[in-house]
Amino acid sequence: MTDSAIQDPIHGVDRQPDALTRMTWSAECTRLCMDFAHFVDHREYAKVAALFTSTGAFTRNGETLRGHEAILNAMHSRPMDIETRHVCTNVRVDIDASTASASGTSYLTLFRGPKSGDGTAAAPVIAEFDDRYERTSEGWRIASRIVTAAF
Repeated sequence: MTDSAIQDPIHGVDRQPDALTRMTWSAECTRLCMDFAHFVDHREYAKVAALFTSTGAFTRNGETLRGHEAILNAMHSRPMDIETRHVCTNVRVDIDASTASASGTSYLTLFRGPKSGDGTAAAPVIAEFDDRYERTSEGWRIASRIVTAAF
């Protein structure tokens, strides 16, 4: 296998990805970022956990959650009376075809407020996602996601 060829985990063959394949992979990783925000905001926590590899890590507030069960348990501990909207922008994905992996960053603006609509919403939180993606037999998944507050 050459440096730029990959062992495709889905098709099991060595191949050199073309430009269209690289763009498709980038779009699939970008979709993981957007799906994460949507599923968290709509409390679809099993879908959040399924975005990660089976040993995936999610680091937030200094705590690293590893694996589907830990991520799912953390999601279920979110307050029920708070509504959130995660707005992800400036998504960048860099494909490493030699390892069937990718890295990515995106900016997060998090809006939070009382679910009832009563009261004042908290000031937005600005953060950055630092992601690592892996191409698995089920498609692209998040291998790690680190959330860092920007200010």
